[in-house]
Amino acid sequence: MLWRCSTVCTRVMQVVLHFLMIVVFESHGQDSCEWGKYGEHCKNDCPLNCFTNPGRNLRHCHKVTGKCSEGCVPGWFHDLCDKACSKNCKGGVCNYQNGICTNGCSGDYKGQFCNVAPGTSATPPREYSTHTSSAAPSESNTDTTPDLVAILVPVFLILVVVLAVVVFIL
Repeated sequence: MLWRCSTVCTRVMQVVLHFLMIVVFESHGQDSCEWGKYGEHCKNDCPLNCFTNPGRNLRHCHKVTGKCSEGCVPGWFHDLCDKACSKNCKGGVCNYQNGICTNGCSGDYKGQFCNVAPGTSATPPREYSTHTSSAAPSESNTDTTPDLVAILVPVFLILVVVLAVVVFIL
C-alpha cells in the first residue's frame, strides 16, 4: 500500500526537521578551531612552546584544553609545554610528556631528570614527579564526550521522528 503524506503531514515533517537541525547545530557549537587557536569561541592562541607544524607553520593544540597536539619545542615539556627541561639534560632536551632527559645528562649529573649531583640521593624534584611514565598520558574521557553526544543526539532525534511518523500513519 502506497501512502501519501497530506499537506499537514508534510508541513509537520518540515517543522520537525527544521527543529532537529537547530537542536543539532546550536547545542553542539563549532566542532573545531582553526590551527593555532583553542578555547571558547577559539579566542585563545595555542601555547608558545607547542611544536610548530612544518607543513602549516602554525602551532596546534586541543580545541578545548589547549594541550599541545604535536608535542613541544625542544627544551620544554608537559601538556601545555609550560615546564622547562632540566638545565642538566644533555642538549637541553627531554621527553615532552614527562620531562625525562632523553639524551642523558651533561656533566656528572645522574637520574632520569639529571637532577642528581654526584654523592646525593636520586629523588626527583616535586615539579617533575607528576608524570614519571614514558608512556603517553591517556586522554581524558571528557575529551571524547562532546563528540559522542554530537553523534548520539541527532541519531536519537531522528529515531523519535521516524517512530512518530510511523505511529501517525498507523
